[in-house]
Amino acid sequence: MCLLKFWSICAVLLFLDHSVSLQCKWTQYKLGKLNAECIQLLTDMGGSFPAECLKENVKLMFPEGAYDTTSEPQNSDAASVAYDALRDVEKIFHNDLSSTTWDPEKLELLKNLLSRQTENLEQCVGSKITSSGDGTRPSDDNGRLKSYFERLNTLLKEKGQSACAWEVVRKEVRHSLEKLQQFLERRKKQ
Repeated sequence: MCLLKFWSICAVLLFLDHSVSLQCKWTQYKLGKLNAECIQLLTDMGGSFPAECLKENVKLMFPEGAYDTTSEPQNSDAASVAYDALRDVEKIFHNDLSSTTWDPEKLELLKNLLSRQTENLEQCVGSKITSSGDGTRPSDDNGRLKSYFERLNTLLKEKGQSACAWEVVRKEVRHSLEKLQQFLERRKKQ
């Protein structure tokens, strides 16, 4: 009887480990594709950077090396980094977007893609997420990324979430997702 319980527990643990492993494989096959779609939507939904916003334009604020983690090619590391970044991007787009002149359908599609990616990544890195409900993980947050996205939110607030402030944020987010794409492609090759 004890042996049967033991094997039952082992089978359940093996199944759980396998299901988490399959979910993390999502990062290898879908994450890069969906991220590329987000980059394209950011480009298409607003077109070129507006000439009237050039005075608001700032030098790229993205911190060099923000996506550099360990040199070991672990999918969980890529999933954690992507989760942190995409969760913060998703939060930015929960702000008031009424001043933008972007294509509303493409904006909604972008928001849905960001949500879908963070949900899948949350399942992948779920064992690291605290039960506090705030979606943070102890000591795994990339401080440079967190600080970067906080600066973008501050920029929006300081500029009253103006159309030009949103254009700067759109440009910055697109750049950060391009860097994330490069990081994911490097991980895939390792």
